[in-house]
Amino acid sequence: VPVCGESHDCLDSLLQNIKSERFLVIVCVNRPDQHSKSTQWSQENNKLITRLKQTALAVNPLDQGYLLSFESFDVCLLDFNDEPFETNQGVGLARKIAADSALQLIDNQVITSPWIYSTDADVQLPTDYFSAIQNDTDYVAYSLPFKHMTDCNQLAQWQALYDFKLSYYQQAMRHIGSVYNYIPLGSCLVIHADAYAKVRGFPIRSGGEDFYLLNKLAKIGRIGQPEVPIIKIKARLSQRVPFGTGPGLMKIKESKESTHFYHPQIFEEIKAWYQQLGDYFNNRVFPDNKRINDVWSIETVIDKVIKQT
Repeated sequence: VPVCGESHDCLDSLLQNIKSERFLVIVCVNRPDQHSKSTQWSQENNKLITRLKQTALAVNPLDQGYLLSFESFDVCLLDFNDEPFETNQGVGLARKIAADSALQLIDNQVITSPWIYSTDADVQLPTDYFSAIQNDTDYVAYSLPFKHMTDCNQLAQWQALYDFKLSYYQQAMRHIGSVYNYIPLGSCLVIHADAYAKVRGFPIRSGGEDFYLLNKLAKIGRIGQPEVPIIKIKARLSQRVPFGTGPGLMKIKESKESTHFYHPQIFEEIKAWYQQLGDYFNNRVFPDNKRINDVWSIETVIDKVIKQT
């Protein structure tokens, strides 16, 4: 769980429904060095750290934070609040530090489960969060279903538009026949440790780290998309990252135009082109859609791909 400027009791909401055997929460407290709210987030981070230490049953210092014991779980609190990240690293670095730490603990057999669960502090996890994923599976990762929650009618409308845009694009990818037909949200990922290591983990970037990780994982195995468990996410306007759900809502809110979507015919043309491209390796005939060929500089791309493979 990457944490930046969250409420001091955010973990209470995150974990309130979990009823399972003892588990470890790896929290990476961080903030960007060049941001107008960096000082404010630093103060909020300190409140969170102080509260966790005060309410823990046991506190053991680590090189970069604390190991905290609570009644039914432990928290590995990785504290980078006084060592702010570069702005272009942000949440990607926080996720990578936390997930890499989990990978090391799994490799050292401190953690028995081979799965690394990635989520966010504005989430409410379901009761069956840890029991839904079985060890004997063919999937390298899962993209779990989600639902955004809010009591604000206006925010709910903006969120519905944004979620529809995500779902619409996902359905288009399925129509095309692409393996990249999932919705990449860092709060809804479950990754097998072996696969995580093979693709070298989360990329270090200020946004889109979930997208790029799944992009790598989809090349080495299948991405599962179960119907449960459903992750409840708090709908909110946010500027913690340069793009994603929070900034997406801000864009919808501030836009003076209607929300636009890709024309369906685009995906029909891409589907035909995609199928012809697959046939290229049998008949050596380029797809007949010259517009898409030109956009991709198709001859150069295919020449490069053949050399790489």
